[in-house]
Amino acid sequence: MVLEPAVEPSQLFLVRVWTSSPEFRASVRAVDEPEPRWFTTPAELALFLASGAPGAAAASPAPDRADHDGPPR
Repeated sequence: MVLEPAVEPSQLFLVRVWTSSPEFRASVRAVDEPEPRWFTTPAELALFLASGAPGAAAASPAPDRADHDGPPR
């Protein structure tokens, strides 16, 4: 019998970074969450991901927008 090592639960995220904009724009959405969280600096994104991204949608819900082409301006 082979025992599997204890593994902490994981979460899968979709990370989108806009490269055509002169300003940094990124969004992160857990695959089981309906709305993304928006970032306007690389440091904010890195801190969120480094923290284990706890409560992705609950921590900062997405803006109430019909289109999600970028963060609110």
